Amino acid sequence: MMSQEVIALHMRLQLRTLVAASACCLCVFIVPSGVVDAGPTDTPPTHKTITVGTRTVKLTLARPTADAPPPAFLVVFASGDGGLRGVSKSLLVHLSEQNYWVAGFSSPEAFKGIADDSKRQPNYAGARDRLVSIVAQAKQAMGLPEQTPIVITGMSRGANVVVAAAGDTVLKPGIAGAVAIALTREFDDLTVPDTVMGRPGVQADDQGRLQTYPSLQRLGSMRLAIIQSTNDSYVRSSESRRLLGPDTPTRRLYEIASKNHSFGGGQEPLMRALDDAMAWVGQSLTAP
Repeated sequence: MMSQEVIALHMRLQLRTLVAASACCLCVFIVPSGVVDAGPTDTPPTHKTITVGTRTVKLTLARPTADAPPPAFLVVFASGDGGLRGVSKSLLVHLSEQNYWVAGFSSPEAFKGIADDSKRQPNYAGARDRLVSIVAQAKQAMGLPEQTPIVITGMSRGANVVVAAAGDTVLKPGIAGAVAIALTREFDDLTVPDTVMGRPGVQADDQGRLQTYPSLQRLGSMRLAIIQSTNDSYVRSSESRRLLGPDTPTRRLYEIASKNHSFGGGQEPLMRALDDAMAWVGQSLTAP
């Protein structure tokens, strides 16, 4: 009798194992459009120096594999003030490790001397033209069609680039979504003609600096994710929440418990938030 009970117990355990294995086989993993399963890339990033107006800009270009099919979108990443170093470099590397097609650049290098080139006149149009050139040359260098949409991402000064580009009437049709990391309150060194001041989304503080959060209304229905540190020395995440308001179908705020503007002590949750934000933004390409 004992032997029969042991045999019966063994058969029940085998059955449970088979059921669990079958359930695992039925699992479906949903991957956002434009990215394949994450893992080590077969192709290391390459670098290309391009000419933008009278300046040169070094691009960092990453793709999943040398023979990867064209993506649903290209990720364009703009660095913070330190260039593609520190947290900016970590973010760029992480995006490439998730097998996105990525084109990264240093924001200070890309927009250096913009005031001189504009001959001390409003420099907004000149800054936009530089970004248009960077995106076009990045696509060309990666062999992508000109009409490939982009998801524009950036850190700190680069987050300002994100917001300015995503709200621009010329650039917006080619942008699928946006992720701004460590967004500051004002645009760095960006100026517009007096004739456009006061238009919807165009506001300045008492020092004449254009404001980022009011300009978000210029993005319309485009999906935008903001990732902000709880102790950001420029704009804490709590203040970002106040300025942004509650999350909506097209706006999300990720608050990262960390020490400072560079997300000290919080890089792991920063990367997890970036993954979630990219997946959400990428879904806009297939959303009804």
